[in-house]
Amino acid sequence: MPERSRVHDQYEHHPLAEMFPLLKDAEFADLVEDIRKHGLREPIILFEQKVIDGRNRERACIKAGVEPRYVRDATTGWWHGRTTGQKVDLPARRPAA
Repeated sequence: MPERSRVHDQYEHHPLAEMFPLLKDAEFADLVEDIRKHGLREPIILFEQKVIDGRNRERACIKAGVEPRYVRDATTGWWHGRTTGQKVDLPARRPAA
């Protein structure tokens, strides 16, 4: 079952997520508008109950007034592969609880 909305009570960001910069200005505005028009396409990934992938999507959802969706990921290997472009087997994702 998806995590209930935390629009006003965000998850903390995982330290590994800080390796990648937050979108700024026009790029962020474009993401906000896209999420406002089309909704959140990719869920926000949690690891250790912290956002490891999707900080920009979470911020954009909040700004657009769209409820963020969170899922838990049990491995950092999947996240590392996703962010570095390496091919790795995807584990089953579980909705955040």
